Amino acid sequence: MKLAQRKMMDFSKALYVLITVSIVLSLISVPVAVAAVIIWESVFLTVSIFGMLAYILSIVMMFFIRAIFNELRLGASPFSYAVIDLTKKTSHLMIAVAIFSLSIGVLITAAVVWAMALIFEYGRILQEESDATL
Repeated sequence: MKLAQRKMMDFSKALYVLITVSIVLSLISVPVAVAAVIIWESVFLTVSIFGMLAYILSIVMMFFIRAIFNELRLGASPFSYAVIDLTKKTSHLMIAVAIFSLSIGVLITAAVVWAMALIFEYGRILQEESDATL
């Protein structure tokens, strides 16, 4: 193999590791903090039916976040179908919680998580195209 090709492969591997690490760190910090805030806000809104729904959806969302981390712990790529699907479902639940709890902050965070899911999906498409060309 030519030296330039080898260096390009080393660079792409390093870039892949860098992107994966940054994605994992963002997955750890954003959803866990948001879920904690949502649960905290929901505790104070439980006097109404909407508060109860927001609280229940927050608990379900924690299970989705746990499933994302389990997938990553088992060696799945952030660009895998399962992680992307779970991330989208988490953002859908966040939107529902934002609607029931009337929280703009949660709605903005849901939009960020949705954007992350779309970025992961685009990365999966790029990875598949890259694998197909090799």
